[in-house]
Order: sequence, then C-alpha cells, then structure tokens
Amino acid sequence: MIEPLPLADYSIARHVVFTLPARRRPWVVHCLHGRLWVTHGASVRDFILSRGDRLRVPAGAAVVVEALRSARFDCEPVAVAPVAFHLGRLMQRLIAGYA
Repeated sequence: MIEPLPLADYSIARHVVFTLPARRRPWVVHCLHGRLWVTHGASVRDFILSRGDRLRVPAGAAVVVEALRSARFDCEPVAVAPVAFHLGRLMQRLIAGYA
C-alpha cells in the first residue's frame, strides 16, 4: 500500500479529477472551500462534500475527488479520541500500580 502525498492542502479547479492512493491507516478528506464529489473503493456510495464537511476513509481505500467547482481540501489522519487515549493511560497506571 502506498502512502499518498504529504498531508497538506490541495487546490483543484472545477471538473479536475484528483486521485489519492490508499493509506495504511484510516484518514479524513476535509473540504476547506468549494464543493467536492468523492468516492472510494470501500463504499458503493458517492459523497458530496461542501465547506467544512469531512469524510472518513478506511485504511486500504484509494480515493477519487472531483471539484464540482473550484475547491480546496486537505487530508488528515484519523485522530485517537481523547477519551480513549486518557482511559488507556489510566489503565496502564492502574496495572502498573498492581504489579
């Protein structure tokens, strides 16, 4: 599996199609401006993203993006939920206390 271009903003003109290769971990397409048509191999659905919308992409799924009008988007890793992170640390401390 290929890691795509570095996480950054991508600007594409209307009707330009952009392909992002699959990643090893889940990630998010975030529409910063404009309107995007997005599809990925893990879903039979197509998605329309407007400014502020996010689409979670599962690991191993390549993505095709088309700008329905000039658009800007970025790709972000899926963040670990803060609650899960803190619960994990608490469990580690509790286990260490009993060792």
